[in-house]
Amino acid sequence: MSSITTVLITGANRGIGLAMVQSLLTNPPTKPLHIIACARKIPDPSPVPHKTESTTLVWHTLDISKTDSISQLAADLKVQHPQGINILINNAGVNVDINAPAAKKVENAEKTLNVNYSGTIDMMKAILPLLKANPVSEAEPRIVNVASVGGKLTSGPYSPDIVARYKNAAGIKSLDQLKDDYLQSVKAECEQVNGWPVGKNYAVSKSLVCAATQIMASEHRSVLINSCCPGWCDSDMGGLIGKPTKTTAEGAKIPLKLAFSDIHHISGSYWENMTISDEGDGNTSEWCNL
Repeated sequence: MSSITTVLITGANRGIGLAMVQSLLTNPPTKPLHIIACARKIPDPSPVPHKTESTTLVWHTLDISKTDSISQLAADLKVQHPQGINILINNAGVNVDINAPAAKKVENAEKTLNVNYSGTIDMMKAILPLLKANPVSEAEPRIVNVASVGGKLTSGPYSPDIVARYKNAAGIKSLDQLKDDYLQSVKAECEQVNGWPVGKNYAVSKSLVCAATQIMASEHRSVLINSCCPGWCDSDMGGLIGKPTKTTAEGAKIPLKLAFSDIHHISGSYWENMTISDEGDGNTSEWCNL
């Protein structure tokens, strides 16, 4: 078992997460490969085979909005995989901004940030102690956080003060305070006055993920930690804003590159294509250069 590469993917039951699982099963970048697919609801029957000639797949129940669920997963993995995990892909997320009723404005903001940002942070903290160097390629362990072009501070009505707080964040606690301040602004209906974009919970959550990626990478230099935008893909989430131009398989390219390819030891960076319709596998880009 020690010579097997092990990757954990959250939100793996649909969309880009499922596309990543399918891609790894049909065209594994390294062999042998063990895939741990996590989702709030495990599909039954599984939409993908549990085993191929050079890969194996197991499903785990996981709700990243609940710390108990994350803790239980980490405890289970510690027992089931004493050799460690090599790659974590944080793909799970929600977007409830589109056509959201005004009565659920605060509820939706809290849900979005708790899942997309806090859930991602909790997953990183829980799995980091389990991460080990890849026994097959000898590459550093990796974390890939699926973010979004919507989280870039290069576009969006953020005040200079808010941008400065992102840039100067000393640690995750500083980002947690940003999250709390944003939610307080939503509750008080004064987002714009306080320097935040209005009705952009998803964008704010992903900007926090990008910032957290930089901070965690600086604090854990033995692990390659990067974030990325997969592009505008034909998933349930992507379909909320029109007809997406990319398949989920095409959207899986960038996170899988960051997980398995030679990225020259780059860590703490944000990756994307030139446009959200571009089918390439991404390059580093600035998410905050205001």
